Amino acid sequence: NTTVSSGYKSQNLAGGLELNVFNVLQVRAGGYKNMAKNDIGIVYTGGLGLNLWVVNVDLGAAYSPKKTTVDKDDIPKEIKAALALSALF
Repeated sequence: NTTVSSGYKSQNLAGGLELNVFNVLQVRAGGYKNMAKNDIGIVYTGGLGLNLWVVNVDLGAAYSPKKTTVDKDDIPKEIKAALALSALF
């Protein structure tokens, strides 16, 4: 895949598991790797979902153990978080 970043390509291989507890709570874990680039390595993912009748709340995060240096501080090369609120009708 080409991306909006000049010269950066992506070809992700991903997998994960979800544990659904009483159709109310979903616990998720997984990971992905960009097979087209080796700069980030494996990125671990996790999340929680809450099903409240017609409203769903989902929280997810991703973290790369590989580090980069910014202003003399080591930080993860990739870190993401997402929050979603949705209604079913």
